[in-house]
Amino acid sequence: MSSSDSDASDTSVRSCIVVEVSPEDLTTACNTDCTPERCDAATVRPYEPPATEHGPPGSFRPFNVPVRAQEVQGLPASPLDLFLQYIPQSLVEQWAQWTNAAPLSSKEGPWPRTSTVYKWRKTSADEIINLLVN
Repeated sequence: MSSSDSDASDTSVRSCIVVEVSPEDLTTACNTDCTPERCDAATVRPYEPPATEHGPPGSFRPFNVPVRAQEVQGLPASPLDLFLQYIPQSLVEQWAQWTNAAPLSSKEGPWPRTSTVYKWRKTSADEIINLLVN
């Protein structure tokens, strides 16, 4: 394919973002310590005035947190109950569906007789939970 077959210069549209840079920022970006680059393409920090502080210095008021008694809650009765507190059963069932759909669609064409795909058996949500909890 030669360059004459596809000449994108006639058909493409060029976009440009214009950024204004103050002269003092430009001179800071274009010194001898910079990596070699064109000064008009240098990445510079924009000049912005410092943020104003709300209130006079030293007037910080901490957030009022009411005092309350410590409370330690017990763990669920079994590891399965703890697991199901954070991972819903419907999500584990979806994992099983995705796992069962994946092996047969992963390769095109015939498999060798010794392929492990012939040993594949579908998994269930209970089997996945058993694997993760135990």
